[in-house]
Amino acid sequence: MKKIMAMSMLMFALAFNIYHTAEAVDLSYRGPTISYDEHSLYVIDRDRLEFRVVQFTGSGADTAWYQWRGEYVNNQPFVRVGILSNGEYHWRKYPVWGEEAPYGVIFRNVWKRVYGYGFS
Repeated sequence: MKKIMAMSMLMFALAFNIYHTAEAVDLSYRGPTISYDEHSLYVIDRDRLEFRVVQFTGSGADTAWYQWRGEYVNNQPFVRVGILSNGEYHWRKYPVWGEEAPYGVIFRNVWKRVYGYGFS
């Protein structure tokens, strides 16, 4: 029931442009600035750090679903991110660190918020 309510609130916020007045956290790490709405953060699974959030990029607002699976490629941690488009999540893996890691910045920020210490 909580998941349905959270998704309903996200859709309502997107439909009526409420995200413009929400509390946004602006983040940047050697690249483009990306932000997310603190009030839209919904942690699905704290143990595996799986969460949904409304994030803002240069192309507008997106609902994103982040999943940490402890995946590493060449000692580089990767996080799975699904972007909601036309009612479906489109999944890709993004580096947690690096110059081209704007989604990694959000992931690390939420990690610190949930666990109380930085991602390492």
